[in-house]
Amino acid sequence: MSLLVRDNRVLVPYLRDGAPTAGAMTAITMTGAGVYFTNVMDVGTFTELIGFLKVTAADGASTMDVNLQGSADGKTFDDLVAGGDKFTQVTTAAVHELFKFGSNFGKYIRFKITLAGAASSYTFSLWLVAKS
Repeated sequence: MSLLVRDNRVLVPYLRDGAPTAGAMTAITMTGAGVYFTNVMDVGTFTELIGFLKVTAADGASTMDVNLQGSADGKTFDDLVAGGDKFTQVTTAAVHELFKFGSNFGKYIRFKITLAGAASSYTFSLWLVAKS
């Protein structure tokens, strides 16, 4: 009899250079309409991703979309929304969403965060549990 050992990792995305706020996406506040990207994460050895999005403050006159993007080479990314692999659009605070992403996400991933609205401002945390 053999035991199956699974490798689970917690991944915390970081905002890339050029975003209005820098650092890990744990209780981060982002302001200003625009499209922003996280760092590229190598998930080639993982078969399952579970994402957690927790929004604690939001400007009521704006929206935030958080989409997972995948890539085979780490340079060219596409939204992985064909299979519904995205969080629900955020318009209010007090959102706590768990989402299981499909297994066809590629070797590399990143998140695309789109803030829309004249006074866009969101405070939120975003992280993943990756399972092999």
